[in-house]
Amino acid sequence: MFIECDIEIDEKKTIREDDILKTEISFKTQGMDIESILNSLKRGDFILPKYQRLFVWEKEDISKLIMSLIKNIPIPPIYLYFQSDGRYVILDGQQRITSIFLYFNSIFYKDEKNRIRFNFKELSQKLDTLENKNIETRNKTLEKEFNLTSTTYILNNEDATFINMDRSIQRILFRKPLEMVFVQCNSKQRNKIYSDIFKLLNSAGKSLTNQEIRNGVYINNVLYDEIEKINKNQVWRKLFGSNSYNSRDFEYLLRFLSLNYYTEIKNNKLEINYKKLFDYANIIDDFSEIFEIVDKERDKGTKSKNAKKEVKKLIKFFNSICFSNNNENKNKKMSILILEAIFVAYCKLELFNKNIKIDFENFLQNLNTEEFEITRSTSSKVSVLKRMNVALTKMEDEFIK
Repeated sequence: MFIECDIEIDEKKTIREDDILKTEISFKTQGMDIESILNSLKRGDFILPKYQRLFVWEKEDISKLIMSLIKNIPIPPIYLYFQSDGRYVILDGQQRITSIFLYFNSIFYKDEKNRIRFNFKELSQKLDTLENKNIETRNKTLEKEFNLTSTTYILNNEDATFINMDRSIQRILFRKPLEMVFVQCNSKQRNKIYSDIFKLLNSAGKSLTNQEIRNGVYINNVLYDEIEKINKNQVWRKLFGSNSYNSRDFEYLLRFLSLNYYTEIKNNKLEINYKKLFDYANIIDDFSEIFEIVDKERDKGTKSKNAKKEVKKLIKFFNSICFSNNNENKNKKMSILILEAIFVAYCKLELFNKNIKIDFENFLQNLNTEEFEITRSTSSKVSVLKRMNVALTKMEDEFIK
């Protein structure tokens, strides 16, 4: 890891109250028994956003949830919204839904440090094919394909694994209801509205990050598909370090592109051309909206092409960075805010059309952080513009003049 993240994390949950108040939003609440929920997951009627936070609960958390079910202790509702293909997206409640699925199938992660996101429908079909297989064969297949294995759940020091329960107890648990809230809004900007609803739902307790909220809303986003690929880029991983469990790495890449999109060069100076109140959350939300697929036949071709074009800038930027293994700077890190500013300058100077090499140790790490004014107020428009224009001058001096 060669970069350090923001001193000030821009996690202000900006909620557009005026938009919510003007939008017709309906909430339909109904109780749904566990067996019906599991069948909906098996059919693929209920789905998780593909870039939402990985499952983080431990077995002890699942056992506590089951205890609440057994003792009829109220469990927070599951919020879902309808999408055009007829399926419902789980807006809030991923940890609870996944816990229920794992418990009622008596499975859990084999390697808890290597949790992967799985598809409920796909996994359910696999479990069906393994139903009559011996336990060794079943676990070997589950471990290989999903990093899952059979497990034992404990409650009050006793075995409470679903598969080991008496059939009558299983039937009682299957009939236990969960409160499901189906959300629907009539708005051309429904993703932004769902995003704001998600923020309100997560305003208490252990909040999700802004990017995790976006991942839960922009589920048909071609730009996100491309960023997921570039997030595995070797240079980026060397710079950032290991994968971020809460999508920080994903968000920084999206932020680089968003800031570049709303920045233009005029009279040899960079200016931000964004009509609304500037903050990182707003420009990322609006930039994300551009690449969301609403009508597959009409949108996908053009939006997919444009998304690839945007991400190609990141690919070329990372490919231009070289490491000289200078031991003198081995432990020296650069601020990601400076890297962000350098990327925008790189794009505005159209250096991706030139065969340049940016020496990380001898150029990037030696940039004077004081000139970039990395202070505690790093996300204000004035601070962002200052950093970008300093970067513009540095890049011009190094690669143009």
